[in-house]
Amino acid sequence: MATAEALTDAAFSGCGITVHHSAEHNDPLFQNFSPGYAALDGETQLRGGAQRAGRQRLQPEFT
Repeated sequence: MATAEALTDAAFSGCGITVHHSAEHNDPLFQNFSPGYAALDGETQLRGGAQRAGRQRLQPEFT
């Protein structure tokens, strides 16, 4: 609930949007407990992150 409220406040600042929830139904954005939405492979993720980090050339923020 707190995540939904923070997201709504950030996206619609000052609009006073009320976040509603249901105890009977899960919202897949915030409560994705069922497999199949995105099958994640930790080894592939680590390898991809390492490859990107190796190609990245960081520039100083201030000169």
